[in-house]
Amino acid sequence: MNIFGVTGSTIGKIFIAAHRYAVMRHMNMLENVWSNQLKLFLTGVLLFLSSCICIHLFFCGYSYTINEGVTLVSYLDDECIVVDKSVCSFIYFIFIIVSVYFTVITSRQLYTIQKNANVKSKTKRLIMEQQRKMFIIVSVCSITHLIKAIHQFCWIFVAYFHLTEFNSILQATYVYSHYLATYSASLTLVILSKRV
Repeated sequence: MNIFGVTGSTIGKIFIAAHRYAVMRHMNMLENVWSNQLKLFLTGVLLFLSSCICIHLFFCGYSYTINEGVTLVSYLDDECIVVDKSVCSFIYFIFIIVSVYFTVITSRQLYTIQKNANVKSKTKRLIMEQQRKMFIIVSVCSITHLIKAIHQFCWIFVAYFHLTEFNSILQATYVYSHYLATYSASLTLVILSKRV
């Protein structure tokens, strides 16, 4: 369901922000600063947390619509939507806090390195350029996830106050906020990459 993907992708983006900082703190700014064991452990944590958060969905009710005499499942009931979207918004909120923290300390580290680095060397100049691009990508992730978090909060508001007339607006705009948060980092990576 949506909550599994939200949790997995958001925790993954937290790991990306933490990794970006770890790379910037490393003396040689190498991308492989994390061991394979750590990466495997973090992947396990990501999958475990994503699965655990979905447990409440087994106890949800559904709202139904009748279309030409056929009863169709329309969506989860309002109470379950409030819980589901609240959990998603909480996850996004944690992401924004952690991401802003890592973005600030990574930008300070990048500034310090740029200020102190001897960028006359072509290799160092290329490394600094690459780190700047990666910093931009992580920042784009943070901003687009904030937009998605605001959209999730709107779902909570509508479901909590039973404002069903706004469901169609939220469903119509869901695609934009969802795909913006999902693909903006990849698109930014493609735009900033010379090799593509």
